[in-house]
Amino acid sequence: MIYELIRIKNELGMKTDSLESYPACFFDTQETRDFTGSRMCNAGKTACTIGFDGSIRPCSHAIQTYGSMLDAGGLYEAWINMQPWRTEEYIPESCNQCPEKNLCRGGCRTEAFAVYGSLKAPDPYCNLSNTVIPRSSTNRERVDFSAEYYFHPATKYREENFGGILFVTPVRWVGVTHQLYNFFTENKVNRFRLSALAKSLGLEDNNQIETTAEMLIRKTILQKGGDKNDK
Repeated sequence: MIYELIRIKNELGMKTDSLESYPACFFDTQETRDFTGSRMCNAGKTACTIGFDGSIRPCSHAIQTYGSMLDAGGLYEAWINMQPWRTEEYIPESCNQCPEKNLCRGGCRTEAFAVYGSLKAPDPYCNLSNTVIPRSSTNRERVDFSAEYYFHPATKYREENFGGILFVTPVRWVGVTHQLYNFFTENKVNRFRLSALAKSLGLEDNNQIETTAEMLIRKTILQKGGDKNDK
């Protein structure tokens, strides 16, 4: 399927993509990894599904429910109940040493549950014997730990029970934790290094702060010092 989407893109000039997140060790070429190998599953993190009966699930594929719109607690309680989807609880143990763990997270959790009966199992598309092909540097947001960064001056923000929302445009926004929201409000007009952001978030793993920074850069919320184009 992925090769066919790439063929259509190259031959017809059409923009093609896949909404699915595949495990990093699934890809066998640089082309396929760069094409659709950088998606992170948003189930229970920035999205969820509300069923026809009001039941609330992490995603449309999942059968697990965490509350109902008909309950007194509604969406708020269900979102809190989905906390394990936002932690490392469901990342397979076999993925713990993988450098892509925090982005890939072992692939699709509902695929794993459907095939192996466990949300902690590897995605059935995982090929753990594969050497993970890193994303091309031209295909990912470059993170420079020695540089200064600043928040986009047009960023709008709103505090929420879970933390807050940082918003630049309708497609460039993100929900963040209390720690990141507080860091933003304290540094929205300052320049800082990523080490300061990592300290504020309690992150000691460079892969974790790199993933966080890449996401904020991709959304244009975080910009590198010296950039002239703030669009």
